[in-house]
Amino acid sequence: MVGTVDVLVGATFAADALYSRIPFVFQNALPSVTATLQWMPYGQWRVLLPRPHVHTHRHCMTLLFLRTCDVQYDHPELRQAGPAPSTTDRMDEALALLASHMALNPSRHLVVVLCPSPPDTIPCSANDDDYLRAHMPAHATLVSDLRAVYGANDTFYNATLDLAMHNPYTHWMNNLLALQAARQICRVFRGPKKVLILDCDHTLWSGAIAEDGLAQIAITNAHAAFQRFLIERYAHGTLLCLCSKNISADVNTVLQQHPDMLLDLNTHIVSSRINHEPKADNIIAMLHELSLGMDSAVFFDDNALECAAVRAACPSLAVVHVPLVPKLTPNFAATVWALDANFSAVVTTAEDKARTAMYKRQLQAKRTSQDDTKVLAALGMHVEMQTVTSTTPTATLERIAQLCQRTNQFNLQTTATRTYTTVEQLQELATTATILYVSVTDKYGHYGLVGVAAWRCTDTTVHISLLLLSCRVLNRRVEHAMVQRIASDNPCKRLILVLEPTIRNAPIRMFLTQLTNSVGVEDPETRHVLYEAACNDVCAIYDEAPIVQQTLPASTESLVERAGEAGCPTVPLHCLADVTSFFAPLAVADALSSLETQAANVAKFRRLQREAVKLQVEHDTPIWTTNNITERQQCRQPGCAQEIPLTTQCSFVRCRTCCYQTQKLLERASTGAHPQARATASALLRTAGVEAGTAPTCTMHVNPRRAAKRSETA
Repeated sequence: MVGTVDVLVGATFAADALYSRIPFVFQNALPSVTATLQWMPYGQWRVLLPRPHVHTHRHCMTLLFLRTCDVQYDHPELRQAGPAPSTTDRMDEALALLASHMALNPSRHLVVVLCPSPPDTIPCSANDDDYLRAHMPAHATLVSDLRAVYGANDTFYNATLDLAMHNPYTHWMNNLLALQAARQICRVFRGPKKVLILDCDHTLWSGAIAEDGLAQIAITNAHAAFQRFLIERYAHGTLLCLCSKNISADVNTVLQQHPDMLLDLNTHIVSSRINHEPKADNIIAMLHELSLGMDSAVFFDDNALECAAVRAACPSLAVVHVPLVPKLTPNFAATVWALDANFSAVVTTAEDKARTAMYKRQLQAKRTSQDDTKVLAALGMHVEMQTVTSTTPTATLERIAQLCQRTNQFNLQTTATRTYTTVEQLQELATTATILYVSVTDKYGHYGLVGVAAWRCTDTTVHISLLLLSCRVLNRRVEHAMVQRIASDNPCKRLILVLEPTIRNAPIRMFLTQLTNSVGVEDPETRHVLYEAACNDVCAIYDEAPIVQQTLPASTESLVERAGEAGCPTVPLHCLADVTSFFAPLAVADALSSLETQAANVAKFRRLQREAVKLQVEHDTPIWTTNNITERQQCRQPGCAQEIPLTTQCSFVRCRTCCYQTQKLLERASTGAHPQARATASALLRTAGVEAGTAPTCTMHVNPRRAAKRSETA
């Protein structure tokens, strides 16, 4: 259900920049909340605060952006006119207005956002800030230290705009204010969080224990800060649980033996589910065991697919996607909206108490194949498959060798795979077998080369001797796509896979059991398990229930974007780069107007290789497709060995790296400040076969930062 809140917004300065930014946050990141904003006219906050204000919805609040320098001086020009009245008198007058507002509007939550004063007013403004903190009316909320949350040290103050328009802040500071406003508004929907459920790999530490081993696990500064936060929440009565697709002994080893580990397994962790079952099922079981509801928990995981699947199965659970280093910062926990406290300390009603009470309820959340289809389709996933040839780059073979050494969980024959340590060994294997390597991209980014398979054929049988996939893309049906490609490319009747069972490769055994609908035949001597499937059945994996990607309007609910607790953003806002990227359309709307489509938003993370994708059903596209190596051409940049799609839309018929370099040279040749630099750029362009007067833009490879710069200079 969509939440609605009435908000009275005021500021001690001209807040024109926030008029568009706050609605932008709700429209693009908070589809579960509707806010009705009533803006106080400029300069009227002293008049309007001590008045009653009616509201039409259950939730209502007042939001005031306050600079203490504006309390002392109504306009920046007055700061130069002479000494201010008594600091205490002016501050006490403002505090009395706040108290009067609360008395006249008892059902409204009052939030005062303490905004930074101009640098030249320190230390006077700092003393006023401290005075305000110490004398705030009871039950009012004061929010300060906005920049510290995102580690922002850039210039926040615009002296020219402050003096001319009383609009004191730079673009990025206004972005932070708008974000903080939306966050405080959403606190009216927040309930108490009594349990935090935590993934392990790349969440509590950096690295994957099953792949890297204890020696390669690192507790970075960001992970240590997150663990300290968890311990602090534990001290205040919050329960901590673990939910990880892993081997229990491996996780226990990290928690008990890593020298930098802060969490204590026996002291801090109340319950855990370490296995390879669906995480949603494990979460439901743990909450049932603790007699807690879904809305009292927060789940943290670094894997976007796991987050999406849990959101789908547990709609009332708050799910937080943990970014990887370096986006994971020591202030990460402070940026998680789901952990914000509610306003129960301000207005306590019987309804609030009922909302915070524990209740028992066992949720039935079985994910059907249709649910999985929606989750995977919403990721916009693209799988590129190529075979090793004599022209395969050495770097690719080195990556394949690295996967052979590091992959544990989805590895058909670990012992045999470990023998491929060099490029030469793989080249020799390619003379007697076909080697397929796989790269994966989805809307969250490019994962690189993540899968490898090798097979030999007889007249009637395909023998797969090598099949492995990185744990980063497990359970996305990439493994299904790989075996289907093998079966469809070979005119054989049977597919044979021999598994070497190990303590770590339970995921591939589960996959083979589901693929062949059997438990396999075990060799009593080697303990290897033989699985066999008809090639026709494997080729028809998706013929029975095709998986499609549907392009939806930005405002339409989707499984990945809309599930979860009301008032939590559906986009990552965990660091300053996230915030800057989120608000970028406001700053460069004209320059990027042609990119304001769902297709462009997805395509910015990868080359537009998916243009070659064939439609499976009218208006529907498969969530994964393969590119045929024969449908590619060489990048036209001299000396570049990169291959690009035959039907590329790049204006310069180049790979992304070379296209960006060409655009840079074209800009330098036409607008460079130094004659020698322009001459050098023109010479390089002639060598590359590009006219110096060509427009420095490409319809396919668009660098948003460069486009924004061009827009500003224009």
